Amino acid sequence: MPATMTRRTEWSNRCTAVCVCAPKARSRSAVSSSRHRPHSAARSKPAPDIYLKACELLGENPKDCIALEDSRNGLWAAHNAGCRVIMVPDLWQADEETENVLWKKFTNLLEVRNFLRGDE
Repeated sequence: MPATMTRRTEWSNRCTAVCVCAPKARSRSAVSSSRHRPHSAARSKPAPDIYLKACELLGENPKDCIALEDSRNGLWAAHNAGCRVIMVPDLWQADEETENVLWKKFTNLLEVRNFLRGDE
């Protein structure tokens, strides 16, 4: 199952990148919200564009992908794209409305790894 991960990068002042891996397909792709980079999305989060573009590049349906997020805008972008969303809270804690769209919530990345491996 493909997994999508996001992280803020230093490409530009306000650029968000989505790094996507499809382990079984042994492929990966990166999508940016910067218009100056290849594979850029038209709109930044919370619009779903960046997730839709990442799934398109992988040739995967968003409903078959997992998004790993820690921010409100990222969670809503992934959810609105149709991905299943896993949250690992950082500085921001999900409110009740956001909690309702989460597929899973873990306290750290080790828990996510164990879940994805089936060790849970």
